[in-house]
Amino acid sequence: MKQGFDHLRPIWAAVREGSVDKSDELQAVATEVWQFRTQLQKDIVAMKLKLAEDPAAKLNLPDYALFSWQ
Repeated sequence: MKQGFDHLRPIWAAVREGSVDKSDELQAVATEVWQFRTQLQKDIVAMKLKLAEDPAAKLNLPDYALFSWQ
């Protein structure tokens, strides 16, 4: 997620300064980062619930598709 925000920061700065029109790119990357962040939170909650039900449960870490910033 940090990589996503690191990629987003200069795009946001360029849009804010008005030097280039990257508003579409800003919207796309910001949405992608937001979707990943919310999915990550859901996955963490699901794993915590699974462990609460069965402390000996083996957790499978989720796989995520490559992101535009990778």
